[in-house]
Amino acid sequence: MTEHAYPLDDAAAPRISDGLTQLAAALRQRSWHDATALGLSATQVQILVFLHRHARDAAKLSEVARILGLTSATVSDAVSTLEAKGHVHKGRDPGNARALALSITGPGRLVAEQVTRWPDVLLAGVETLTPDEQTVFVRGLSKIIGEMERQGAIPVARLCVTCANFRPNMHADSARPHHCVLIDAPLGDHGLRLDCAEHEEAALPGREATWQRWLDIEQLR
Repeated sequence: MTEHAYPLDDAAAPRISDGLTQLAAALRQRSWHDATALGLSATQVQILVFLHRHARDAAKLSEVARILGLTSATVSDAVSTLEAKGHVHKGRDPGNARALALSITGPGRLVAEQVTRWPDVLLAGVETLTPDEQTVFVRGLSKIIGEMERQGAIPVARLCVTCANFRPNMHADSARPHHCVLIDAPLGDHGLRLDCAEHEEAALPGREATWQRWLDIEQLR
């Protein structure tokens, strides 16, 4: 009789974790490859991508460090190199002369756009999912990322469901039951963002109430 690492009829959680680990490893390898080809470190690429997604406003160095889960010293060293390459502009925060504010330059934006393109093979894999499967997947990822943030395993996650502008279960339309105050439009689980540049972290305990209401959405329908 063939032995298995875990019973075939066991809970799916371990197998889902295995799959996500494999995807993460593949994407990390791709990120390292792209960074090396551009003469940058993975950390420098990570900072460029962050600044590109927040291109409307300059970001404080301390904010970049906090959200990316890096030390201020690490970010400062990486930014010095990026500034020397002409990818980042470093100045003073207008609201606090002692704080550094970072903004991405035109050349830096081109680099960020290049490294944020999803590998075609990954896009092809996602496109094999039916619309319903994609909706379930987005919802599941939101739950996983949100719970990891709650446990302090990852830095701030800019999810729709943790945003001050998110209102779950406001509309009768089962396909688009939620509402985004920022864009003043209905929203379905399929449209939930996992990393929204417009994210405004909701204050507790309202955030907890919103999160729980969203988790209970199946029972409310």
